[in-house]
Amino acid sequence: MALRLAIDPSGMVTGGRVSESALDSVKRKAGQAETAIVRTGRQGGAAMQALAPIVTSVATALAGLAISYASIQGAARSVTMAREFNAALAETSTLIAGTPEQINELTESARRLGMAYGTDAKPQVEAFYQAISAGAGSVTEATALLDQANMLAIGGATDVTTAVDILTTATNVYSTSGLTAAEASDALFVAMRAGKTTVGELAASLGRTLPLANELGIPLLIARQPAAPAMMRSARCSP
Repeated sequence: MALRLAIDPSGMVTGGRVSESALDSVKRKAGQAETAIVRTGRQGGAAMQALAPIVTSVATALAGLAISYASIQGAARSVTMAREFNAALAETSTLIAGTPEQINELTESARRLGMAYGTDAKPQVEAFYQAISAGAGSVTEATALLDQANMLAIGGATDVTTAVDILTTATNVYSTSGLTAAEASDALFVAMRAGKTTVGELAASLGRTLPLANELGIPLLIARQPAAPAMMRSARCSP
């Protein structure tokens, strides 16, 4: 802030009076400066108060954008999942008559099983395909099989399609003995725990050995034992 000192050009004012006048001017200027500073501070506070709603609005808008982005991402994933589900459903429907009633039953059953066992509906539809192609006579029959398969998959650390595969293999191989999916599931679960393995690993081996075991008259409860392959080799070599 520039302070201007007035000098009397007429020479009528003495140096002392000029100095006194100049000092008074400085005091007045200082007071004015103090008042301006106080006013500026008050205005600044008012300005900050005025800006507060704007800042809040901006923050709210940014939060809304973040929520919108997450919603868009979620919607995109939902569209992808729906497309994949419909594709699996269309493929599975080729194994049945494909009437609206059957498609509706298949859709509702897959969704119910997915909710009950903590999976998406798509893996359930794929498991339906496996069950029907392996011999399940209807969607209702396949649904009962998938109930057992889902429980075996959870307990046996595998996926539901693999569980369906081994259960249908076992029940088909031992169909003449009337082996049920529940009995096969129990036997496989016991074998898994006894052999410190997984149902997926059992499925890979038993898929090859069960037909021979049945041919040799070895029941599933024995065929699932670790020593079963040696027993079958011995039986085949005996006269």
